[in-house]
Amino acid sequence: MEECAVDGLKANCRQFRPETFEKLPLKMLEAFPTCTLTAKHCKNKHKRLKEKYQYASEMLA
Repeated sequence: MEECAVDGLKANCRQFRPETFEKLPLKMLEAFPTCTLTAKHCKNKHKRLKEKYQYASEMLA
């Protein structure tokens, strides 16, 4: 994800563009040929991590 941010796949509102989640599984497949990760998995994982981060930041505020 860091590489995607550096490559400019982030929108102006500090969120990833939709095509980012399609490129991430391709990068994973290059590194790990037996990987079965899909764009849907990446979107879901990002959504869950974002939720947990928001809950934690609310508790600390």
